[in-house]
Amino acid sequence: MERNDGNRFRELFENMSSGAAIYRPTDDGEDFLVVDFNWAGELIERKRKDDVVGRRLTEAFPEVSGAGLLEVVRRVWRTSSPEYRLITVAGAKGEKEWRENHIFKLPSGEVVNVYNDVTENKKMEETLRQSEETWNSIAKNAAIVIVTVDRSGKIMFLNHAISGKDNSQIVGTKVQDYVSPEYADIVSQRIERVFRTGESDRYEVMGGPQGDNLMWHEVSFAPVELEGKIMAVSLIANDVTQRKRTEEALKTSEEKYRTLIEGSNHLPYAVDMQGIVKYVGPQVNRYGYSEDEVISRSFLEFVVS
Repeated sequence: MERNDGNRFRELFENMSSGAAIYRPTDDGEDFLVVDFNWAGELIERKRKDDVVGRRLTEAFPEVSGAGLLEVVRRVWRTSSPEYRLITVAGAKGEKEWRENHIFKLPSGEVVNVYNDVTENKKMEETLRQSEETWNSIAKNAAIVIVTVDRSGKIMFLNHAISGKDNSQIVGTKVQDYVSPEYADIVSQRIERVFRTGESDRYEVMGGPQGDNLMWHEVSFAPVELEGKIMAVSLIANDVTQRKRTEEALKTSEEKYRTLIEGSNHLPYAVDMQGIVKYVGPQVNRYGYSEDEVISRSFLEFVVS
C-alpha cells in the first residue's frame, strides 16, 4: 500500500501543472537541500532540474531569502502547519514576477512547495486597479451624477453627494428614494429591464432635494458586466432642469400666442422666402378653405387678380 501511495504521489508530482519542489532540511533547518523538482517548475523558473537538485535552496534559488520564502519554509518545517505565501521575484529581464506558494510538510520531514506563476493575473489586477483609480477620478470630478445600483435599486457607488448628504449616508439606500414618487416605479422597471435584457435605456425623471426645489434629469441606464454576467446597473443622470423650464416657458408662450392670433378677426398666416404657406389660422375657413388645403401651397394661388 505504501509503495502504491508513493507511486501515486510521484505521478502527481511529475504531471501536475503547478511547479513543485521538495526540500530536505540541513544545518538543523536553517537551510534546505532541493531533492526534487518537477517539469512545471523548470518551465516557470527557466531552470533545468539537473542544475537545481542537490543544491542548497539558498544557492539554487537565492531570491527566496529576500522574498521571505525561506523563513516560511523554516517555519513550516518546525511547526508542521501548512502556509500560503505570495512573493515577487525578478524575471529573466529584471521585470517583477509573482509566485503563489503553498507549502506543507511531509511525514518524512521533507517540505513540499507547490507554486504557480500568477504574474499575468497580478498585472491584470494592477491594470484594473489603475483603470478603477482613473475612472473614480473622472467620476468624482464629473458634473453629472453617476450611480451604480443592484437589481433592487440599492446604491453601491455614487460619484458625488446629492440631496445635501454625504456619500456615506447615501450608499446603501435606494435610488428610488431620490426621485419624485410618481417616477419611482418607472426607475425600478428600467433597472429590471436592463438586468433582464442587457440593453441600455434612457428616461427623463423628476427628482432632487426634498421640498419645492425639484430638478429634472435625463437618466441613462446601462449594464455593468463582469465575465459576461450583469452585476449591476449604472445610472448616469444629466441635469436638464433648465432645458425643461425653457421648453415649458416656450409651450406656455406658444399657447398664449396661438390663443391671441386664433381669436383675431383678421386672417393670420406665415409664408417662407419662396412664398409657400407655412401657417394659416382657422379663420381661413371663412373663405371656404381648410387649413390643410392652404398649407404648403404657394401664397400666390390665393391672390385674387
